Amino acid sequence: METQSIGDLDSKLFEKAEKSFQAADHVTYIVYPLLKDTKLLKKSLEEVFISATNLVNSILVFEQRRNRIRLSHDKNQNLSAFKTICSRIDISEPECISLLEMIDLDEKHKKSPSEFMRNDKILILLENTKIETISQEKLKSFINTLKSSIQKFRAYRERKF
Repeated sequence: METQSIGDLDSKLFEKAEKSFQAADHVTYIVYPLLKDTKLLKKSLEEVFISATNLVNSILVFEQRRNRIRLSHDKNQNLSAFKTICSRIDISEPECISLLEMIDLDEKHKKSPSEFMRNDKILILLENTKIETISQEKLKSFINTLKSSIQKFRAYRERKF
């Protein structure tokens, strides 16, 4: 079995982040308004989660490759390192918080005993019987954050170090 280099890994993660972003963007802004099927919002949300996770992982691997951080087996330490990296990439604090919110929401969604759709909203039942509501506007906000963050990281990657 061939091992892939860390350079290949960050590029592959970034490509996956871009593809998932494009799918979420297309479904949310083009397909959903035409068909009005709430299942499409769920699909878009899943693509947002995939994109955010791959983008953050790509940034972390890229920075490790440049010997600027050391990745840990502890996810919380890695996310903490990501917070410090954001300003270096010109990702604003609200964008950074939003990316971390997407990852947190993805974890809650995976642990959720139930989810349902109501009035163009995705309702996720959390373990503590609270309900997390994701509206189409919130989804669009996530997509805009991803678009901006992907563009900023692409520009950062292309800089000469």
